[in-house]
Amino acid sequence: MAPTEEGAGALVIEGTVLRLLRSLNRAGPEMVLPMLSLAIEQITSVRSLALYLADLEEERLDPWPPDPSADPTLVSEGPMGLAYRTGATQRWNESGPTTIAAVVSTRRHRVGVLRVETKGGADRATVRAVEDAATALGYLIATGERWTDAFHVARRARRMTLPAEIQWSLLPLATFASDDIELSGALEPAYDVGGDAFDYACGSDVATIGLFDAMGHGLASARLSSLAIAAFRNARRRGDDLAAQARFLHEEVAARFETEGFVTGLLVEIPLGSPERSRIVRAGHPPPIVHRDDRAWPLDPSAGRGVPFGMPYGDRPTPGSLELNPGDRLVVYSDGVVDARPDGGTHLGIAALSEHLRRVRSLPPREATRRIVKAVRDHRDADLLDDATVLIVDLPR
Repeated sequence: MAPTEEGAGALVIEGTVLRLLRSLNRAGPEMVLPMLSLAIEQITSVRSLALYLADLEEERLDPWPPDPSADPTLVSEGPMGLAYRTGATQRWNESGPTTIAAVVSTRRHRVGVLRVETKGGADRATVRAVEDAATALGYLIATGERWTDAFHVARRARRMTLPAEIQWSLLPLATFASDDIELSGALEPAYDVGGDAFDYACGSDVATIGLFDAMGHGLASARLSSLAIAAFRNARRRGDDLAAQARFLHEEVAARFETEGFVTGLLVEIPLGSPERSRIVRAGHPPPIVHRDDRAWPLDPSAGRGVPFGMPYGDRPTPGSLELNPGDRLVVYSDGVVDARPDGGTHLGIAALSEHLRRVRSLPPREATRRIVKAVRDHRDADLLDDATVLIVDLPR
């Protein structure tokens, strides 16, 4: 049987992407777009190709390499913004030269949009070629951020503080998706965050999630939350169960309590095949929200409750049960989310947060977190006075 047009295009682009990755393994950032253009030329004639990177607050898409004369594209507007928000490839001007916009992402951790204008129309093989090139580009940027500053600098709309630099360097991919779980986290204020941090690990059988809020502000709190992240990872990677992870984290922070302070935090362990057997450790941290179908409610405050990590008195944080169902959404957040308020105004509060969560229930975690942190910024209507972190976890049905 002869291959279909789509199948043939997929075979060509898959082989091209492998060659592209081998070539880019030795190339500098300036060669990324020319090599992508040559790869797509295997499928169709390209008139122009451009990469647009999202800023850290995900409000705009700017051309890369940077072009000071170019106007930014707003994430909230136009087909490129729609491609970024939804992850769905957009195409327009299909009667002649066609423009295609595909999201640049890794495991749904999106960083920008690849825009390609073809000399002719765009059949399915052409669209697939652009989508595959955008996926390859997502992985290239994810690894490139470990060895070049080019992409970091391009995504910053203003200068970042040292505490924020420390925190961003610790974070995993902001978004991860597999057949078993999808999650996404966001921190605000992006350029001045200090005490909040999150981490996760997704294996074949279990996902483990941690969110931390260190005492204080600035460099001291960034240093303390860095310790919490490192202790969490160290215990997790040496095979400790959730109780041992919490105990080790608590002991490491407690050893420095007199000089460093404490960390509120939350650990969640989700068996991917049986989420009803999930467990939670809540160390002085707000209870998460469970969103099931059309209902949303805060977790029982007594589940897994203990004193903050490192506090040398009170009940030590130990695991409690967390019954989740397939199809549930779990929302973990720091107190800076519900405590955000305009000068002289009222806090956002848990009721308003729950209403915002209801509005974004149908959206994937990445877009949902973007809209939640935007709602927090809009409610505050000024620079945030405290870090605000949201982590959303979806379990497929």
